[in-house]
Amino acid sequence: MSDVLTVSAGTEKATLQGARGMHTLGDAAAEFLRHPSPRVFLLLTAVAWTARLWLGAWSVADVVILATLLLWWPFQEWLIHVFILHMKPRTILGITVDPFVARKHRRHHLDPWNIPTLFVPLRTTVISVPALVLLFHATLPQPLSLTALAGYLALSLNYEWFHYLTHTRYVPRGAIYRHIWRHHRLHHCKNEKNWFGVSMTLADLVLRTAPEPSTVETSETCRTLGYN
Repeated sequence: MSDVLTVSAGTEKATLQGARGMHTLGDAAAEFLRHPSPRVFLLLTAVAWTARLWLGAWSVADVVILATLLLWWPFQEWLIHVFILHMKPRTILGITVDPFVARKHRRHHLDPWNIPTLFVPLRTTVISVPALVLLFHATLPQPLSLTALAGYLALSLNYEWFHYLTHTRYVPRGAIYRHIWRHHRLHHCKNEKNWFGVSMTLADLVLRTAPEPSTVETSETCRTLGYN
């Protein structure tokens, strides 16, 4: 049975058939934890927050840092999605530049219901987490640098969870998650040049890439991104 996502003009009607995943939230969570990337982010987040709680010495600065990360996150998602994940392969001085994450993302668009293709690659995590540790350590004193790291890892885990759920057969009930669910499915099934937010949608609203679906033409390149 083929995958079907029908988004009617001006409505939130969505019907999915044949998508891989579980119907209940509990089954979806169990499947989520079978994959390496979620387990890694869960472990790193738990360790970071345990260490931060152990250090104590909380202040208003911690709240400011966490609020700043929360505000920055949707714009980070937008920038990475637009300029890295949807990056078109290009040749520079005879060398083809086509990052692994962009190639993996194209595979994700080709088969949006193939769960293993949607997680952050482990090789990316191996590079990015140490880089974040160095960045926060160089720019913030302890324990604020640990607050920033713990907050960033929690947002990364949240990203993996929301992205995963959107690609399962679990149907959301809450208004906030249902909004995110619809938003990301429009990106995959309506037009890949809009709706770049995955776990948050603020950047799309600010940068005007969340139009009314009825005003946007259904793209023929949602699956291929026009590159293959």
